[in-house]
Amino acid sequence: MAKTIIYLHPHFTAHGGAGRFVLESGRRMAQRGHRVRVISIRADEALVGDHRQDIDFIDIGGPLSSSPWFWFLFPWSYIKVSRVLDKFEDFILFSQVFPANWWGGIYKLFHKKVRLVWMCQEPSAFIHSKEWIASIKDPLMRLGAGFFNPLLKAVDVKLAALPDRVIANSEYTRKYARAVYGYAEDKIKTVYIGVEQPAEPERENFSGGAFNLITVGRLTKFKNIGTVIRALKIILDQGHPVRLNIVGDGEERADLERLAGELGLGEAVCFSGSVSQSELERLYAESHVYVSAALNEPFGLAPLEAMSHGLPVVAVNSGGPAETVLDRETGFLIEGGDPQVLAGALSVFFGDPDLYGRYSENARKHAGLFNWNKTMETLAIGLYG
Repeated sequence: MAKTIIYLHPHFTAHGGAGRFVLESGRRMAQRGHRVRVISIRADEALVGDHRQDIDFIDIGGPLSSSPWFWFLFPWSYIKVSRVLDKFEDFILFSQVFPANWWGGIYKLFHKKVRLVWMCQEPSAFIHSKEWIASIKDPLMRLGAGFFNPLLKAVDVKLAALPDRVIANSEYTRKYARAVYGYAEDKIKTVYIGVEQPAEPERENFSGGAFNLITVGRLTKFKNIGTVIRALKIILDQGHPVRLNIVGDGEERADLERLAGELGLGEAVCFSGSVSQSELERLYAESHVYVSAALNEPFGLAPLEAMSHGLPVVAVNSGGPAETVLDRETGFLIEGGDPQVLAGALSVFFGDPDLYGRYSENARKHAGLFNWNKTMETLAIGLYG
């Protein structure tokens, strides 16, 4: 039976795993015969593209959630969301990352018969992480986040209790959300995000040539890209010809570029910025290993996506990557974020092409277990059940 599913998402203005989940799952819902709508502040054409063929995007306008003005005008943004929702009947409300989950929670307060499902990518670091609050670059945002934290935390916990079902993107997130919100075991379900399985690329043999590393994500303090850059310096000092491609933008980019310059890395490191999905797939095909130094990454779509392209992954043994990367089969899981340890794990591949080939093939096969068909089957149970 066809259903109407309305996603609530903050905005589509930069590439990210949460937005990708909305676009890909929404398209597949529509292809299964459901009516899919997405309400957000703004949906840039460059990001949503041909998804408009399957999904009805509704922009409410106004400042983005990264702006202090958004929070001054938050009641007005909710009113606009509410007015849009009031035009529809008999729908499932599927709220996404903060603050869209607040829109959904407040609407549920006044419309108790509406089925509300929350896709919990993580309990908001903006509220529940002192380290994240301390790292906010904008002094006004940092001051406000700290001063109002007790109130924000109380509101967040209250609204998080309202969804009929909560879906987590990993077991790590599910356990973290239960600890923060006190969810019962059967209230929250894990649904891993799927990836496409591309055609096997013809990758250059790295023997005797440059070994290409890639890391993808928003350049924030908690991605620990500086650790990756320092590991690159160690590897280069050992005489290995290695290049690092850093894909993504963010508030830490200038500092990271400065670090690369201070270490004299020159052309060994490339900052590619934000790229399209097709360009990202090309960069994966030109790379040999995906590297991540992020601690407690809630899920980590990029490492899984890289494995689907045949890239072994070297990541920290925590968060989502600890669930998707098989240590010593599809890559290496290291303890902590020490550049020396990271460099050592990466160096294992340099003199052993056969080992690299096995890990590459293992990575492709293992990533195939995280396919969109499986994601949609488990997601449907969470949405309709």
